[in-house]
Amino acid sequence: MKEAWSCRIDFEVENAAIGEDYIVIGSGSYVYCIDVNTKNVAWKRKMIVTFYRDPFSDVAVTAVDARGSMIAVGTNFMDGKVYLFTKTGKLLWEHQFATIASLGWRPEDVTAVSVGNNCIAVGTEFTCEFVYVYSFERKRILQKRVKGTVKAIAVDDILAVGTDNALQVFDLRGKEKFSIPVKVTDVEVADGKIVVSSKNEIIVIAGDGKEFWRESFDREVRQIFCNDYVYAIVGDGVVVMSMNGSVVEEVELEHEPIGIGEAGILMRDGDTLKMLPL
Repeated sequence: MKEAWSCRIDFEVENAAIGEDYIVIGSGSYVYCIDVNTKNVAWKRKMIVTFYRDPFSDVAVTAVDARGSMIAVGTNFMDGKVYLFTKTGKLLWEHQFATIASLGWRPEDVTAVSVGNNCIAVGTEFTCEFVYVYSFERKRILQKRVKGTVKAIAVDDILAVGTDNALQVFDLRGKEKFSIPVKVTDVEVADGKIVVSSKNEIIVIAGDGKEFWRESFDREVRQIFCNDYVYAIVGDGVVVMSMNGSVVEEVELEHEPIGIGEAGILMRDGDTLKMLPL
């Protein structure tokens, strides 16, 4: 793997998603979009409190995801929304999630977002945990209560929800296909298979719940990404595996990996971001 590029930043990276030719970063109440080709911030957006009017309160960007030309951004209870942007920064729509509490309405925390081929999925929590699926035109396709905080979510022809105690898989009508007791750190849907990371393992499961294979490592699997291969951030390195479970390549990185996606592997070296192509 050769280093593709690097750029300087002056903000913290709290969550990140890598699209086809751009990087989306959540930092405090800001969303930044970096163009991979120009190595510059193409646009940034400050998320503003829309529910509470306390001038000393601030919105936190809690989740981001990117796929194709679409970007999904989730915020915490000060705002409690999911936003759908294009990669050029155009806001297509926003939707607020709120629950009736003892003193009235209270926005929910968005804990995870996922961009699919033609829809987005959102995980929220306050008094209960829910998942939602919306079309790119903002039509609600699914609403489902789940058990446990949603740590990761993936949507395509099925919805895979990874919580702190289970993997739950639904069809897009909301019917549960199966559930497996496992603590999920990340989940992807690829070619009808569900790829899950849990602690130090990668598990590949069929759409009917049958396990194809699993692989264990001596370090925690922090994040996964799938195309024709399974890419996994394992400790401070990256492991590449075929869909049949064989290890293709193992790479030790010089800098901390903080994200992986379509454009490559994102690392941080102090105030510099570095990208390796897949």
